Amino acid sequence: MANPPILYLFVGIAATFVGFLLNQTWQQTKERKQRLERIIALLDSTRSELDFYAGKLRELSSDMANVRRNSSPVPGMEGIAVPSYDLLPAFLEKAKLQLADFHQTLPLVSEVGNCHYELCHLQGKLTSFKEMASTAQGPQCLPFVVLMAGGLRGLANENTQLFEAVAKEVNTWAEKYRNELKNFLEFACFGPWVKD
Repeated sequence: MANPPILYLFVGIAATFVGFLLNQTWQQTKERKQRLERIIALLDSTRSELDFYAGKLRELSSDMANVRRNSSPVPGMEGIAVPSYDLLPAFLEKAKLQLADFHQTLPLVSEVGNCHYELCHLQGKLTSFKEMASTAQGPQCLPFVVLMAGGLRGLANENTQLFEAVAKEVNTWAEKYRNELKNFLEFACFGPWVKD
């Protein structure tokens, strides 16, 4: 017959081990849920920013078309409407770096990075256009301003499609991770009970 103190010792060790395993399972479930939620939030904010810039590029294209349409060789170039806004690519750079933090989203880094590069390129061209349009003197400069507006419009149109395609791809990834989170919480041990 086993000695009761030794039996109690084994029961205590077994209970401690089971408690430890349950705690580890709980923590891992909670951490995975939080990681998936962070990925989804990052993908949603990146998609939102890409959609915003696709709209801003459509606006820029329209503004550049208006420059070409409304320009007439008048003294002082009063017919040129220069956009007052800028394109700010800093968020896409930050999103690219944050996407690189998660190994699951690494394939998106190059696509978002390409959008960031193109937005920087467009911002440079827009800045050059603004400088040229604001410093141009007389009707002899009008053809250069109109030519530059046409180039900027073409670049904006081209990149609008890129931004829309990448936003769609990012949204597909976000939906994939929403489904993964839903399935994980439904079937994981402690999944339905895990709160933030």
